[in-house]
Amino acid sequence: MPTVEVPDERFSRYAAQLLSVPALERLGLYEAAPQLSMDGEQALYGPLVRCRTLLFTVSCGKSRLFQVGELVEDEFARLPGEERYPQRSDLQTWLDRIVARDQAQVQEGLAPEDRMVGHFVRHSQQLLARTAPQGAGRSIYVDLHTIALHTAKPVSKTKHGMWQRVVKALVKVRAVSANPPGRPLSFSLEQGDSGLHGQLEAAVEATAWATGEAVEMGGGPGGTVAGGSGAV
Repeated sequence: MPTVEVPDERFSRYAAQLLSVPALERLGLYEAAPQLSMDGEQALYGPLVRCRTLLFTVSCGKSRLFQVGELVEDEFARLPGEERYPQRSDLQTWLDRIVARDQAQVQEGLAPEDRMVGHFVRHSQQLLARTAPQGAGRSIYVDLHTIALHTAKPVSKTKHGMWQRVVKALVKVRAVSANPPGRPLSFSLEQGDSGLHGQLEAAVEATAWATGEAVEMGGGPGGTVAGGSGAV
């Protein structure tokens, strides 16, 4: 009789993504994620499972939220350690509620650092910087990346370097250490029409605040941009 192969329930084509789990834990994801809770204790998925689902989806090559549905469900579910994982509708609803709360807190007049999203970002940056060796924030390089937005909403515009045209966009600003090279220290999303100098200065200030060390030298597009920023 021919041999019938029985699928191994432990198999997952996405298993390599689990190699990132220790790094995610060390960089503070498990500590920061609960701050994004929007549900009661009876929620099917907590914020950590949702965050891990989003991160694993991206690392599997799926850059759009709708592509969550393209994953092999039973194999991918083993990554977050669940029998199943949040689908597009759940993730979209969760993200929409976070945005709605942030907008409501803006209307209430809360300062950015006192709003839920702002508090999460600041805490995440502190956790990220906490794992860097002492002195890593003294010399940094600031990297800028334009994220084009396809939306009818009124969003500020900037020139996209690769496309060579003006688009609605946000600018991702990321500061990494020069020594050791490439160690992430801080991050932010800025409006597309914000000036280059302001973006770089904000990155220097955010890094000094997160690391607790003065930034002595900062490099970015166009050369040296700032130095001597005191720790907050």
